[in-house]
Amino acid sequence: MKILLVEDTARHADDAINILQRAGIEFIHVKNLDFAEQALLKSEQYGITHVITDLFFPQGRSGNSNGVDNNILEPCGVAVMSLANAKGIPCVICTDGHHHGDRYDWVTQMGRMLDWPGMADHRRARTRSDVAETKDWEFALEILDITIPISV
Repeated sequence: MKILLVEDTARHADDAINILQRAGIEFIHVKNLDFAEQALLKSEQYGITHVITDLFFPQGRSGNSNGVDNNILEPCGVAVMSLANAKGIPCVICTDGHHHGDRYDWVTQMGRMLDWPGMADHRRARTRSDVAETKDWEFALEILDITIPISV
Protein backbone atom coordinates (compact mmCIF):
# COMPACT_ATOMS: atom_id res chain seq x y z
CA MET A 1 0.00 0.00 0.00
CA LYS A 2 1.20 3.50 -0.84
CA ILE A 3 -0.77 6.70 -0.32
CA LEU A 4 -0.51 9.83 -2.43
CA LEU A 5 -0.87 12.68 0.08
CA VAL A 6 -1.80 16.03 -1.47
CA GLU A 7 -1.45 18.83 1.10
CA ASP A 8 0.08 22.29 0.69
CA THR A 9 -0.18 23.60 4.27
CA ALA A 10 2.97 22.69 6.20
CA ARG A 11 1.37 22.10 9.61
CA HIS A 12 -1.33 19.85 8.15
CA ALA A 13 1.21 17.96 6.03
CA ASP A 14 3.43 17.47 9.09
CA ASP A 15 0.49 16.00 11.05
CA ALA A 16 -0.42 13.62 8.23
CA ILE A 17 3.17 12.56 7.61
CA ASN A 18 3.65 11.87 11.32
CA ILE A 19 0.58 9.60 11.40
CA LEU A 20 1.53 7.78 8.20
CA GLN A 21 5.12 7.24 9.34
CA ARG A 22 4.12 5.97 12.78
CA ALA A 23 1.63 3.59 11.14
CA GLY A 24 4.33 2.33 8.78
CA ILE A 25 2.38 3.41 5.70
CA GLU A 26 4.37 4.34 2.61
CA PHE A 27 3.42 7.63 0.99
CA ILE A 28 4.33 10.23 -1.58
CA HIS A 29 3.69 13.85 -0.56
CA VAL A 30 2.97 16.57 -3.11
CA LYS A 31 1.82 20.18 -2.66
CA ASN A 32 -0.01 21.13 -5.84
CA LEU A 33 -2.24 19.87 -8.62
CA ASP A 34 0.53 19.57 -11.21
CA PHE A 35 2.55 17.19 -9.04
CA ALA A 36 -0.56 15.26 -7.98
CA GLU A 37 -1.54 14.80 -11.62
CA GLN A 38 1.98 13.64 -12.54
CA ALA A 39 1.96 11.12 -9.69
CA LEU A 40 -1.49 9.78 -10.58
CA LEU A 41 -0.63 9.45 -14.25
CA LYS A 42 2.29 7.24 -13.14
CA SER A 43 0.40 5.59 -10.27
CA GLU A 44 1.26 2.07 -11.39
CA GLN A 45 4.95 2.93 -11.65
CA TYR A 46 4.92 4.62 -8.22
CA GLY A 47 2.73 1.94 -6.64
CA ILE A 48 0.04 4.38 -5.52
CA THR A 49 -2.94 2.50 -4.11
CA HIS A 50 -4.85 5.26 -2.27
CA VAL A 51 -5.11 9.06 -2.27
CA ILE A 52 -5.81 11.55 0.50
CA THR A 53 -6.16 15.07 -0.85
CA ASP A 54 -6.74 18.52 0.53
CA LEU A 55 -9.58 20.43 -1.12
CA PHE A 56 -8.15 23.92 -1.59
CA PHE A 57 -4.57 24.05 -2.83
CA PRO A 58 -2.59 25.54 -5.73
CA GLN A 59 -2.53 24.37 -9.29
CA GLY A 60 1.24 24.82 -9.41
CA ARG A 61 1.28 26.20 -12.91
CA SER A 62 3.38 29.28 -12.13
CA GLY A 63 6.78 27.91 -11.28
CA ASN A 64 7.82 26.83 -7.82
CA SER A 65 4.97 28.33 -5.80
CA ASN A 66 4.06 26.24 -2.78
CA GLY A 67 0.52 27.53 -2.58
CA VAL A 68 0.61 30.86 -0.80
CA ASP A 69 -0.05 32.92 -3.92
CA ASN A 70 -0.92 30.42 -6.62
CA ASN A 71 -4.68 29.88 -6.98
CA ILE A 72 -4.91 28.82 -3.34
CA LEU A 73 -8.69 29.28 -3.30
CA GLU A 74 -9.32 26.85 -6.13
CA PRO A 75 -10.85 23.49 -5.12
CA CYS A 76 -8.14 21.47 -6.88
CA GLY A 77 -8.96 18.47 -4.71
CA VAL A 78 -11.99 17.90 -6.93
CA ALA A 79 -9.65 17.37 -9.91
CA VAL A 80 -7.51 14.95 -7.89
CA MET A 81 -10.60 13.01 -6.79
CA SER A 82 -11.86 12.84 -10.37
CA LEU A 83 -8.54 11.60 -11.76
CA ALA A 84 -8.12 9.05 -8.96
CA ASN A 85 -11.65 7.74 -9.54
CA ALA A 86 -11.03 7.48 -13.28
CA LYS A 87 -7.98 5.34 -12.52
CA GLY A 88 -9.87 3.21 -9.97
CA ILE A 89 -7.79 4.47 -7.04
CA PRO A 90 -9.68 5.01 -3.76
CA CYS A 91 -9.52 8.69 -2.79
CA VAL A 92 -10.85 10.88 0.00
CA ILE A 93 -10.83 14.65 0.44
CA CYS A 94 -9.54 15.70 3.88
CA THR A 95 -10.28 19.29 4.84
CA ASP A 96 -10.31 21.56 7.88
CA GLY A 97 -13.75 22.97 7.03
CA HIS A 98 -17.27 21.61 7.56
CA HIS A 99 -18.81 19.67 4.66
CA HIS A 100 -21.89 21.94 4.73
CA GLY A 101 -19.89 25.16 4.96
CA ASP A 102 -20.27 27.76 2.23
CA ARG A 103 -17.07 26.75 0.43
CA TYR A 104 -17.63 23.00 0.84
CA ASP A 105 -21.31 22.17 0.42
CA TRP A 106 -21.26 22.07 -3.40
CA VAL A 107 -18.39 19.55 -3.27
CA THR A 108 -20.37 17.41 -0.83
CA GLN A 109 -23.43 17.51 -3.11
CA MET A 110 -21.39 16.72 -6.22
CA GLY A 111 -19.67 13.88 -4.39
CA ARG A 112 -23.01 12.34 -3.51
CA MET A 113 -24.14 12.55 -7.13
CA LEU A 114 -20.91 10.89 -8.30
CA ASP A 115 -20.91 8.29 -5.50
CA TRP A 116 -17.66 9.53 -3.96
CA PRO A 117 -16.79 8.46 -0.42
CA GLY A 118 -17.58 10.88 2.38
CA MET A 119 -15.39 13.88 3.05
CA ALA A 120 -13.07 13.79 6.07
CA ASP A 121 -13.97 17.20 7.40
CA HIS A 122 -14.13 19.27 10.57
CA ARG A 123 -17.13 17.32 11.89
CA ARG A 124 -17.03 18.77 15.36
CA ALA A 125 -17.31 22.38 14.21
CA ARG A 126 -19.45 24.65 16.36
CA THR A 127 -20.66 26.38 13.22
CA ARG A 128 -20.43 25.52 9.57
CA SER A 129 -18.06 28.42 8.98
CA ASP A 130 -15.51 27.23 11.56
CA VAL A 131 -12.13 26.03 10.40
CA ALA A 132 -10.27 23.49 12.51
CA GLU A 133 -6.70 23.84 13.74
CA THR A 134 -6.03 20.27 12.61
CA LYS A 135 -7.43 17.84 10.10
CA ASP A 136 -8.88 14.42 10.92
CA TRP A 137 -6.32 12.24 9.12
CA GLU A 138 -7.42 9.14 11.04
CA PHE A 139 -10.97 9.61 9.74
CA ALA A 140 -9.62 9.96 6.19
CA LEU A 141 -7.83 6.61 6.59
CA GLU A 142 -11.01 5.09 8.04
CA ILE A 143 -13.02 6.24 5.01
CA LEU A 144 -10.43 4.49 2.82
CA ASP A 145 -10.81 1.31 4.94
CA ILE A 146 -7.20 1.52 6.09
CA THR A 147 -6.69 0.25 9.61
CA ILE A 148 -3.92 1.81 11.65
CA PRO A 149 -2.61 0.69 15.05
CA ILE A 150 -4.49 2.21 17.99
CA SER A 151 -1.25 3.59 19.45
CA VAL A 152 -0.79 5.91 16.47
